[in-house]
Amino acid sequence: MSRPDRLESLERLASFDENEAARRLAAGLQRITAEEERLRQLCAYLDEYANRGSQAGGALATAALVDGRRFVARLRDAVVQQEGALARARADADQLAAAWRASRARRLAYTRLRERALREIRTRRDRQEQRLQDEIAQGRSGPG
Repeated sequence: MSRPDRLESLERLASFDENEAARRLAAGLQRITAEEERLRQLCAYLDEYANRGSQAGGALATAALVDGRRFVARLRDAVVQQEGALARARADADQLAAAWRASRARRLAYTRLRERALREIRTRRDRQEQRLQDEIAQGRSGPG
């Protein structure tokens, strides 16, 4: 197997790795979108329930007021947890993006190496052909 053929095999493997890394990155970006949507919904619920409690005034019974405050506190905790989940999703996506960039760089390196090897083969072949033509030309123009 020639050097360009070996490099082509490595390039194909690297291309597969790059595609797999791109797929994982896309899934990571989708996860960010989903986590952002969950956070947005939780914040909307929190705003809604916090506003309800402040608008109710003295009409609510004490037990209902306490329950409402507990619920709002749990919603706040859920928002904090969701912010953490979103931060983790973003950190994971950053790592996935770095892995994709590294796999892409590896594939491009193999591509460049294979192209360079092919150029070297063509250059060598052209030089051999030129030498052969020079020898033929010298043989014809020489003493006869």
